[in-house]
Amino acid sequence: MSRVRCRRRQSARRAHRRPATSAVRAGAPAGHQPGGLSSTDDSDTFRRFREAVERDFTKTREVADYARNLGYSPRTLTRATASAVGTSAKGFIDERVMLEAKRRLAHSDEPAVRIAAHLGFSSATNFSKYFQSRAGQSPIQFRNAARQVPRPQGEP
Repeated sequence: MSRVRCRRRQSARRAHRRPATSAVRAGAPAGHQPGGLSSTDDSDTFRRFREAVERDFTKTREVADYARNLGYSPRTLTRATASAVGTSAKGFIDERVMLEAKRRLAHSDEPAVRIAAHLGFSSATNFSKYFQSRAGQSPIQFRNAARQVPRPQGEP
């Protein structure tokens, strides 16, 4: 490709880019963010997302599924989540799944296979790998550590 054609393409790409501060320069209303959502929209988006995660985290762990059900793009959910809690939408979903997994492991006698099924994993192996990668230990190691009662000092 000739240099002239390459420069024209680069120039055309730059023309379609919007500077991050365009909303501020254009006199956008207070609270408007450059992504097209106001901070109020962000919090409403996150509130709806959080409610959907609470309701459906045992059915799906995919941001795209939540986005489709709520009528947003995955990027919009990730931006709203980052603005509200400082993590990605996927990270938020994973934190909720891990919280429930840890609760069930620590406070019930359910086998890991049943916990995996409850949380929507297709197999106990997938659940174990998922848990290990996020907690740094297997579900059974976590359960054993959570159930160890600390002994007061001086007792054998």
